[in-house]
Amino acid sequence: TQHSSRAGQFFSRLLVPRDEVPRAIKEVLQSYRAKKIPFTRQTAVLVQAMAPADFSGVLFTRSPKNALLAHIEFTAGHADKLVAGREQPQECFFSRVTGHSRPWHRQCQHMLQAVFFAGMQIEELLGNPQDIEWTFDARRQRLYVVQARPITRFLYSQEVQEEQDKIARLVTEGAESAARRKWEIHPLHEVVPQPGTFTLSLMQRLYSLQGSLGAAYRQLHIYRQDLPSPAPSLFFHRLFLEHPGAFCFLGPRFLHWLSLQWHAFALRCRPARYFQPLRQQLEAMRSAPFPACPAKAPLPMQARLLLDQLHAFVHTVYPLAFKASLLSLLAHGASQPRPVPTLAGTLAQDLHTLAMRRTLKDFMAKWGYRSFNDYDLAAPSFHEAPKQALAYARRFRDYPAVSMADNAGPLDVLSESIRLKEETKDFAIQWLRRRRPWFLALGRRLHLQPCADVFWLSWDDLRLLAEQPGKVNVAQSIARQKKCAEIFWKLPLPDVLTLEDSFFVDEFQLLSRPAAAARRLPDLAGRPLSVRKPLSGTIAVYSEERARHPVFYKGKILVTPFLQPELVGLYGSVLGIITERGGTLSHAAIVAREQGVPVYQVPHACTLLSDQAFVRLEATGDLYVET
Repeated sequence: TQHSSRAGQFFSRLLVPRDEVPRAIKEVLQSYRAKKIPFTRQTAVLVQAMAPADFSGVLFTRSPKNALLAHIEFTAGHADKLVAGREQPQECFFSRVTGHSRPWHRQCQHMLQAVFFAGMQIEELLGNPQDIEWTFDARRQRLYVVQARPITRFLYSQEVQEEQDKIARLVTEGAESAARRKWEIHPLHEVVPQPGTFTLSLMQRLYSLQGSLGAAYRQLHIYRQDLPSPAPSLFFHRLFLEHPGAFCFLGPRFLHWLSLQWHAFALRCRPARYFQPLRQQLEAMRSAPFPACPAKAPLPMQARLLLDQLHAFVHTVYPLAFKASLLSLLAHGASQPRPVPTLAGTLAQDLHTLAMRRTLKDFMAKWGYRSFNDYDLAAPSFHEAPKQALAYARRFRDYPAVSMADNAGPLDVLSESIRLKEETKDFAIQWLRRRRPWFLALGRRLHLQPCADVFWLSWDDLRLLAEQPGKVNVAQSIARQKKCAEIFWKLPLPDVLTLEDSFFVDEFQLLSRPAAAARRLPDLAGRPLSVRKPLSGTIAVYSEERARHPVFYKGKILVTPFLQPELVGLYGSVLGIITERGGTLSHAAIVAREQGVPVYQVPHACTLLSDQAFVRLEATGDLYVET
């Protein structure tokens, strides 16, 4: 029927000799009566010639768990035990878009491909996804389709399917090389692990060549013409940056590199030419009057004024931070990293003081505008949530009170660029967080409960509220965004995502990663991000639950997927840090150099290293697992 396939409800007899066919037909009819299935004299019993079966199985042309996969389960011989659930089958998944499969079965891959393509033809002929039983004669290389019926129930999420379809269009509409495209998780997720909808849409604009990053390149006159835009792509409520092909855009990429080298040379020769205009711009922005929050304005005007402020942030304020970051990268390429006093280190020391002495008043006067999650406006500031400030400060109890950067010596180009980078980013954070009341006022105007749900609206939603407020179903949009985020955050996506990975998203851990227990731990190669210092000790893998109990990491080597800013609170208690990814100029790496804490970047460390393993790290970054 339309809603029930009757799978397994009818009795079947296999390998029936010719003289026993009448009795087998009677047994089938009696099974109808036993299961109270109505039948008449015209009710048919299907009699088929027995197909030879070296292999048998079942194909779902659309996997119930994944909209872009076909799912095959198979076994040697006949499939009666398989379809009855008494035998554990082998399985294979095929991408409905590319035809690629996982896992690869060397001995019978040709057979599985024949089953998949035959199933897709049957689905096209019958007009809907099919549950197909089949057998295969290996000697004659012949496939027999025994039965086909519609699939009546799917378990996959509609939201996941829409994301997969969005990526699949890159294959069907893109170039021939689209199937080889790769995306890497955006560095934003190091500081905002689970961003809301507005934060994602804002960051897309900040890191676009049409947004803040492009404005910074243009103002510094760094060549970027004809290069692919590094604007983040939004997949599964995460931002990804696309990897350019190894041999694509060689000319523009060379010109971009040449432009960077010229600016690095000019920065060393005439640093004031770069730093002085940047500081003048920063001081001008600091002295600009702060506009009042339009809490009583009509809804469209309130949304429009908020969008104007956000537009100013993207095209005027944050390009300043990107310019300072680019200058620090240029200066870093020609200098040896060394301890430099920074605002990040000062904040960490003040959090340590707050944890030890609970001097909340002094801390709030200096840092009350900051938050435990600065770049996500959905997170309240320390002024709004003093208890959260105290809880956050407890992570910094073991932070060293004395910094190696206190005796850093005279400023050079690298030191000045890093200081300027810290100042501009702190100003940008302060500027953005002072607009949080504007969002909350808009949430109250929209009668949201709680009003902080307004941060689940995207930039486009805000634009529609300003232009056509009647066309926005705010409650429905927020509910959908929350549901999508809850589903997508649970998906085990890899750090580097390919199109094939997106098709196999639900089965990624099962099919793409061998079990850690079955994998021999090899020696690993890394690179230092902080002081070069050999390490030996026991591993402690970082988790949010353990972060609340810093004593767990004391005297151990901390292993983490990335350098979260709050890790600096552990610098006084850990021997060192191993991170899967992270940059030399990230906040946590800069503060690590201040404190003399060794940090090494070792790819796949969280997968290959486990708690209580004893490792030895040389100053070069070479890691050895001791037995």
